[in-house]
Amino acid sequence: MKQIFLEEMSAEEKRAVIRKHGGETEQLLSVLLELQSLSRRSYIDEATAAVVADEMGLSLAHVHDVITFYAMLSAQPRGRYVLEVCTSASCYLVKSQRVIGWLEEELGISLGETTGDGLFTLTTTPCVGACDIGPVVKVGDAVYGNLDRDAVRRLVAELRAM
Repeated sequence: MKQIFLEEMSAEEKRAVIRKHGGETEQLLSVLLELQSLSRRSYIDEATAAVVADEMGLSLAHVHDVITFYAMLSAQPRGRYVLEVCTSASCYLVKSQRVIGWLEEELGISLGETTGDGLFTLTTTPCVGACDIGPVVKVGDAVYGNLDRDAVRRLVAELRAM
C-alpha cells in the first residue's frame, strides 16, 4: 500500500486522522504528533494547523501555541529524519559533543540545520531517558546508544538507504 504523506492529504483526510483520536481537545498533542509524522518534512503546515483548529473547536492561535511550545513539534520544515542528540548531564559526560561533531561532519551541516536534500535535520534534546547507553541520538521513536564514530556513520548510512 502506497504511503500517503500529509502534503498530499485533503482536509477531509486530515479530519479523519483527528477523528481517529476522538476529536477531544485533550488529544491535541497526539493529533499533532501523528499528523507531523505523516509529513515528508516533519512539520505542521499552516493549512493543517487550521484544519486541526477547526475540527477540534480551538483557536488557530492555541494550536500554534502548542506547536511552538513542544520541541518535538515544528511549524517549520525539517528533514525527514530529525536527529536529536541528547545533551543531558550524563550524555554530556560521555561526550555527546563529539557525537554532534561527527554528525556535522557526516551530514555536512551544523547543529540546527537541514541537509540540502531535506533528509536530515540535526538538533539537540535535553534528555531521552537512556542514560545507561549514552551518548544517544533519538530519531523518531528510536533511540541509538553507545555511539562512537563508526556507529554514527552506520546510522546515517542506514537512514539514507531507507
